[in-house]
Amino acid sequence: MEWDCVQELNPLLPEIPTVADMVVLKTAVLVPIYGGLHYTQTLTDEDFIIPSMLVGIVVINNFKVIERAKKNCNPR
Repeated sequence: MEWDCVQELNPLLPEIPTVADMVVLKTAVLVPIYGGLHYTQTLTDEDFIIPSMLVGIVVINNFKVIERAKKNCNPR
């Protein structure tokens, strides 16, 4: 969040989250998910296709936002 025109859109985080805010949210979401997995269950490559694609789309979007911000915004 180093640009004045960029803000967080996740409603569970403040407009300008700290790293600690993001770590707490990710931990609160991911620990129960991974805790619910049974270690006897085998995950395949196919199980990771959609989650990987979604993360990839988010990363691509973040890079686009950064490039637009560099051109149109002021550093905080």
